[in-house]
Amino acid sequence: GTREVDPGLTELVIRFPEAMRTKAGYSICGGGVSFPKVEKITWVDERTLRLDVKLEPDRRYQMPLNCAGSGLTFRRASDGFALPQTPWSFWTKSTGPASDEQRAANAESFAKIGPLLQSRYSYRDRVVEDWEAVLAAAEPRLRNARDPVAFVMHCADVLGKAQDPHLWLRYEKQLTVSHSRSFTSNFDGRAIGSGLDEVRKLNDA
Repeated sequence: GTREVDPGLTELVIRFPEAMRTKAGYSICGGGVSFPKVEKITWVDERTLRLDVKLEPDRRYQMPLNCAGSGLTFRRASDGFALPQTPWSFWTKSTGPASDEQRAANAESFAKIGPLLQSRYSYRDRVVEDWEAVLAAAEPRLRNARDPVAFVMHCADVLGKAQDPHLWLRYEKQLTVSHSRSFTSNFDGRAIGSGLDEVRKLNDA
């Protein structure tokens, strides 16, 4: 959840409190614009995993560890206990102001968020009592987003206040969720697919 991370950072390091089963590999989930470009992943020792990465400015990166369906590869060496699904996210800082054209597009999009929440979101008052205050606090970040992807990410961050996994945004076929919940899955789609014939996925749900 850290903000203002230097986008020039080239290494991300995960340090575990106990020795892990390094030969099993790793389980870092995610994809799309919310996942950094990874050059290399290396176990430095039994408790330390290093990712060599390339980051972009004004981005929210999200990389849950041991997410559902990933095989739960992060396991304790002593007894094989799997690391619970663990959220991991951070924001990189912007390296310069948005263009006038982008700021105009941001302003136009920002003006639509409040009315949409009022007219199209039935559960708007379930968690958030004052959306106007939430939007006012986030307005500078949204208006100054450096590109459309950054605007979508900042908007998703705002909508995340509702704690509703059903609130998401799509930009150029890329889905950005506003909120996700940690849970232990009781279903492994890959295992089903390998154990039964002619299994096919009907949709993303």
